Amino acid sequence: MQPCSRECIIGKRLFYPMSFPTSVVFIFGIVLAGVCTVAAADPDVPGPSANLEEIRSCSLILPLDSKYQSNSTAYHLHVYGLVNHLLWNSIPVKWAIKAGKSYQDADFSAMVDEISINSTSSLGQVINGSISASFRASSFIVPVLYADIALTLMESYITANGLRPYPVRVYSLKATTYIDIRYTLRHKPYIGVSGTTTNALIHTMALDSAGFQNLTHYRIVEVEELQGAASELCVTLLTEPHFQGPFTNNSAVPFVQSMHEFVSSGGNFIAQCGSIATYENCGTSNFSGQAPSCPPGFFLTTGGLNAPVYFSAPTKVFFYHNADLAIMQTDGDWTPPTGSVALFDVYRSASLTTQLKPNGYFAVQYGATSGASSNTSYTLAGIKTSLGAPGSNVFYVGGHILSGTVNIRSYFNAIFVPPTRPSACAFTFDECEVWGRCSGQNVACGCSATCDTQGRCNGTADPAFCTGSLNPPEASPSSVSSPSGVPVSLPPPSSLSPQQDAPAGVSDPSPTVATPINGGGEQQPSQTSNTSSPLSQIAPSVFNRASSSSSLFANIAVIAVVVVVALLISL
Repeated sequence: MQPCSRECIIGKRLFYPMSFPTSVVFIFGIVLAGVCTVAAADPDVPGPSANLEEIRSCSLILPLDSKYQSNSTAYHLHVYGLVNHLLWNSIPVKWAIKAGKSYQDADFSAMVDEISINSTSSLGQVINGSISASFRASSFIVPVLYADIALTLMESYITANGLRPYPVRVYSLKATTYIDIRYTLRHKPYIGVSGTTTNALIHTMALDSAGFQNLTHYRIVEVEELQGAASELCVTLLTEPHFQGPFTNNSAVPFVQSMHEFVSSGGNFIAQCGSIATYENCGTSNFSGQAPSCPPGFFLTTGGLNAPVYFSAPTKVFFYHNADLAIMQTDGDWTPPTGSVALFDVYRSASLTTQLKPNGYFAVQYGATSGASSNTSYTLAGIKTSLGAPGSNVFYVGGHILSGTVNIRSYFNAIFVPPTRPSACAFTFDECEVWGRCSGQNVACGCSATCDTQGRCNGTADPAFCTGSLNPPEASPSSVSSPSGVPVSLPPPSSLSPQQDAPAGVSDPSPTVATPINGGGEQQPSQTSNTSSPLSQIAPSVFNRASSSSSLFANIAVIAVVVVVALLISL
């Protein structure tokens, strides 16, 4: 396979001989870069940093708002299903979310064309041109380098599943635009739905409706697995639809302990309805004057949640907080939830007051006031339990049914929040290795060229191409480059199916589908992911200082090595 952008953009050498003054300037720049790295905020916690990226013209946009899609449940579910299909075919997808925005504010504005994905003969053709659009509620973006492959995969997916006319609208960016990108997704979502009760259907039916396939994109995780080596489970997100007591003799603790291990290892977790009290409080729903005993629980709070919360008010309204976090990418007003735990709150009384842990947050509030009081409650909350790596997020969703065109999206948003899982699970991919395309190129619409080690594009001896200063000639979108660098033709879309996720002539980029660790006959993966312990119950300011100090020391160590190397080269 031909090397990709890492080589051709950096060039033949990383360092060149420098005079002493030049090396001093270089070192100073490295130090500044290290300081800036320390200051960057975790993308999963409140107050994320902006991350503006240059998105090239002809990149594809799959918006998630009701103006540029159809305002129905089908449209947003199938957007998630389509993005899932692309990820399982090793197509990188960027998730655009503007940092610091308020609820329903725009993420970015751009001139776009709406293009066809519903017909082989008209695939990619403009059907509604030159639209001045302001996209909100987040958008998924396919970089132009993979637009031709993505369009073919979209059309084949529609054909294979009998979904025409497909209820998703896709747009093409008309000019290069700087967009705030929260994540570049390079993981293949694989959801584990808890089988502790018969309520698994609540989540599997939602996944089926979006085009996720059982045993290919999700599976039921049996009780024995939840009480086993949860840190090694090959799922990116565990979801518990409804698991509620009564529990006796601390019978909920083994389940809570296993979920603690899974989250600590970098997995993400959703607890819904009655499961909130189970996993936060070890099964205690309401308590008075004394916090429950739940050593492995208390993911979100210092001493437990009041779940459920009941209150009456003449008028109840929704308030939306932390609108720039991934879980909050919804559009429109929520539907009042129903169920055994539809609403929850920290405990507030004279004898007991619990608090959110550091990096915990409430997202959707329902009550008579927007401030904390006894006359309000929440139906969506989350926490990043360990910083420094993707994953380790816990989300609480109130209500028994994933109902409404808005509420259900919080569930699907959580699916695409990047996790950390054991490398043996093979959930992450390097699109460069799969497709042989240089992801850093300045590529014209439809170009499928690759760079070689000398910086040549399709044999053209011009290294300037690989630095982004030139556009190569346009190539036919019916041709892509195989991992060996040899152009191959894409098959007709009808020959692709969700089970055959790679074009013919290109090695299948998808790993073997994960199967149950226990009883599945598969070798258990070794644990290689983050295993840092959950947050301790300490003040947010102290925690943040400790986290920053740890990152600072790591950066100082890296800077010191670079400084030594630079000085040696300058001699």
